[in-house]
Amino acid sequence: APVEDFVYASGGPQPFMTDFTNMTANAVRGAAVLRLVPYLRKAEARELSQRLSLKKGEGKTLTWTLEKLDPSLYIAEVWLEQKPERRLSASPRLVFNASALLPPAPPDDFDEFWKNTLEEQARLPLDLQIAKVKDQGKSEVFKFSFAGLLGHRCYGYLTVPQDKSKKYPAALILPSSGVHSLRPPSFGNDDRVGMAINIAWVDVDLPEDQYDWRTWPAPYLVTGILDKDYYGLRFSYAACVRAAEILAARPEVNADDMLVTGSSQGGGLTLIAAGLYPKFKAAVANVPALCRLDWSLDLQPPYFPVAFTAEGRPTIANTLSYYDASQFARRIRCPIWVSLGLLDDVTPSISVFCAYNVIPAAQKKLLVQPFTGHGGGWDWGSVTQGIWP
Repeated sequence: APVEDFVYASGGPQPFMTDFTNMTANAVRGAAVLRLVPYLRKAEARELSQRLSLKKGEGKTLTWTLEKLDPSLYIAEVWLEQKPERRLSASPRLVFNASALLPPAPPDDFDEFWKNTLEEQARLPLDLQIAKVKDQGKSEVFKFSFAGLLGHRCYGYLTVPQDKSKKYPAALILPSSGVHSLRPPSFGNDDRVGMAINIAWVDVDLPEDQYDWRTWPAPYLVTGILDKDYYGLRFSYAACVRAAEILAARPEVNADDMLVTGSSQGGGLTLIAAGLYPKFKAAVANVPALCRLDWSLDLQPPYFPVAFTAEGRPTIANTLSYYDASQFARRIRCPIWVSLGLLDDVTPSISVFCAYNVIPAAQKKLLVQPFTGHGGGWDWGSVTQGIWP
């Protein structure tokens, strides 16, 4: 079915269609029930019912009118009722009044907080340590680290084409969640400079048994969470900017042709980096996390560390209000491509809509995947055509 059947931009009456086919040997008589369950469970489910009669082999399309629903993501449970039994036939998801999904107002000192944060980082010595580790195709791979806030260091890989006769477009690639190793960036034609960083202040090439990847929440997501000035993500977000500055200063890089990208946590970091560093030419955020962190207090199953530290809820909520990717989205001016999956329970689509709707960029595109969970992806050529390089 087309995406338009699942995402409704406005809040007026909207049609939703369901197809029924009787595959049994007998006629079917009863009722079709559409049960709309709000994803955030803050309101009661609503039920709509229609009589349904199907002969053997007969198919029928029912049209439901959706109206007077709060802007939200809904689980659209379709039931066949033949009393006293009720059987679930399908449970797609739909978004109603998508354009009205917005983040809360940011803290009054949000911009000042991040201005001061980046100024504090700028005063810290860079202490860039970089060394070549291998060749990869027609590129050289360098491992590097640099100093950041809160006494942490940021580690990463840099890949540079061996041909140094010209400047290249560059991509900053931001990591998915967890504490894990990284792979050096790779481009099929060796015609890009790539930088991948780890935001968890651990090295990128340790033996796998030395990574605490089984621990959730990952330590960097909870370290210092009771104080916004000492929260671990303050180092992480600022490090994305320092990495971009290092990349732009490379002699092989055309600083006017820089892309920032990532998936999941990396997608959320893409929104954050593009909001903090306005010089990116383009951004690609796949199923971005870190949006609407205020909802992480209530989502089930829990994803973010708030669920593990509920006794500090007011303090934690205040901290997270400064680290919500949807607030940084308000500052993005470069062309940007964002994706989401309606079946995604890791980075729920409803949170991504909130971030996407406040992006002021003149050129932005949202890919909605109705039957996709936490995955998806893109073809570099088609997604970046016309915006990078």
